[in-house]
Amino acid sequence: MGTRHASYKLPEKLLYQRDSRVSEIFDELAKEVQSLRLETAKGLGFGAALVMAVAIPVWPHAYSRLRSIPTPEQINANRRFQHPERSTDPQVLLAEANRFFWLNNGPKAAPLYEKAESLFAQRGDARNGLYAKIGRLRSQAETMSFVDLSRFLQDQLDSPITRNDAQLRLWCLAAKGYTDIEIDYRAEKRDWLEAEQIANELGDERWSTRASGELGVIAFLEGDSWKAAKLLGAALLSTMANGDEGGEIRFLEMLGNGMEEVNRHSEALMLFQKAITLAEADTDSGLPFMAYEGKAKALAALGKPDEAKAMLEDAFAKARSQQKQGHAAQLLIILSKLAAQEGHPQQAILDLENAGQLAAGVRFYRIEADAMFELAKLYRDSGDLANAESRATQGLIASQLVGDRYYVPRNLTVLADLRARRGHFTDAEDLYEQAEDVIDGIIGADDSYWNSSIAAASQTYLQHFQLLVKLGDTAGAFRVIEGVRGRTLATALQDRKTASSSTPAQTTVLDADVAAIQTRLMQSADPAERQQLLDTLAEYEWRSRLAWNKGEHRFPTKSAPLYQVQDRLKPDELLLEYVLDEPNSICIVVSPHGAELHVLPVGRKQLSSAGRLWIGRRTRVSGNVRPAKNSLREIRRSDATTRRDSRCAGQNGCLLI
Repeated sequence: MGTRHASYKLPEKLLYQRDSRVSEIFDELAKEVQSLRLETAKGLGFGAALVMAVAIPVWPHAYSRLRSIPTPEQINANRRFQHPERSTDPQVLLAEANRFFWLNNGPKAAPLYEKAESLFAQRGDARNGLYAKIGRLRSQAETMSFVDLSRFLQDQLDSPITRNDAQLRLWCLAAKGYTDIEIDYRAEKRDWLEAEQIANELGDERWSTRASGELGVIAFLEGDSWKAAKLLGAALLSTMANGDEGGEIRFLEMLGNGMEEVNRHSEALMLFQKAITLAEADTDSGLPFMAYEGKAKALAALGKPDEAKAMLEDAFAKARSQQKQGHAAQLLIILSKLAAQEGHPQQAILDLENAGQLAAGVRFYRIEADAMFELAKLYRDSGDLANAESRATQGLIASQLVGDRYYVPRNLTVLADLRARRGHFTDAEDLYEQAEDVIDGIIGADDSYWNSSIAAASQTYLQHFQLLVKLGDTAGAFRVIEGVRGRTLATALQDRKTASSSTPAQTTVLDADVAAIQTRLMQSADPAERQQLLDTLAEYEWRSRLAWNKGEHRFPTKSAPLYQVQDRLKPDELLLEYVLDEPNSICIVVSPHGAELHVLPVGRKQLSSAGRLWIGRRTRVSGNVRPAKNSLREIRRSDATTRRDSRCAGQNGCLLI
């Protein structure tokens, strides 16, 4: 496996000129980070990106120096009025509400916004009344439907008063961006892109940083994990420098979640603890529920379930007292996993059912989908396939509504497995194919090696392959393998010339088109429509490549069908395709005249070891790979039924693996 050498250069836009001490620190940090070189397997790219993204924030000397700089915002905060909540001046109330808002403290901000809204209404001040109302609704968001709130905010964005007032529009866009993350990340992306543009035009550094960080979260949802880590890391640095404590806490939580996603539990724990410590040091700060959730998951993964459970139960009580329904639901999901690990499946089921109800009540589709996914697995393991299928179906609908590219294939796969277990094989095949189409639509723009790294880790392909083997469908099984391998055979069988280059200005439009097509792909159950969407997606992604001067990559091609591979094999050639699993692996033997499936009585580890032995003893003759005498027999000597395949090619035959 190849390696990647990566270095990180601190973006110049982060070198603030308003305070020479900040610039000096960033210069020092840049030198420190530029000396960092990471050598990592390509499949660990996201982990490497995250490590680089948090390299500066976790450097203790740098962290303490950045946090010690008294920015103007911090100084002004220390000069606020005594007991401003008692004021009858709506401007004073609004300023204090905004202070709590920036500290992620909705429960304290909401009543101040409400009082200011009423006073502005009495004065006939519609503009500031709307500003206060937006703040109140956003602060109370988890007590209402996010869909309804997003619709209200869009109506305000379409109104003349907001179209003609840049600051009010920025405020409304930010509120909508924070709302849309739970229901439609594509709309959220539009919100934050416009918010970032307006903030830059207004010279509003804090909102510009917040928008950039949220766009980093969106990049992760879009599958661009390298960009996500870089944007989030840069945003974290900026919040540390400009005194945005609430933003710093949020981005520490987000980066911690990223570390947890790639199973770097110790690093995740450190980031979550920093967020918690920072929030608890300021009595006006809101409770860092994401950090509580993430820390509990990291503790559980590190073998400390008792500490995790105590933290979760305490956080759950706080979430319910503050009517944080979304956080309460997420905490119940984590508690359910601990209950299942401790051998209490009924308690786990009860927690998940309650989590699903809480999430559905406020239309938190992503959390609802997660709860239903876990429920489906528990019901399946208990033998209740009917309830398992019902919950999996509900979870799939929720994940399709939010357009979550990572979890739609997962939920389709679970439902397909349940249909197969109940004997509905045709339905199961359709669902597996739909899941694979969605995966292909997500990763189709990457190079074939990277595609293979992602796809090979997916249970979707393995479970689909196992079903086709069970049904004796050799051609179908071969097609699934080719899908996992990133269509490498198809690329080898035909060569396509690259098209002429486009201009980078096209990429914004193309990216929007790609996102729209991927969403339709996730929601479509029609195979013909999905194929048409995949074809269109391939064209758009290729045009996007060319726009960024990457025309050296070949045009994405479909998987090579079995008959085409057989037609291209020479009479003395065999092609062996292996699917490694435990305790048995499977080999597809393809010749010009037929194909067979063979179950091997050896698992992944043993077969991989034998394969390395064979490769080490091979010889190369005229560009062909020829095995040493009896090497194939050495690899598969434990299976008498497959040893005859080595004789098919003959002593002088060419064996393709």
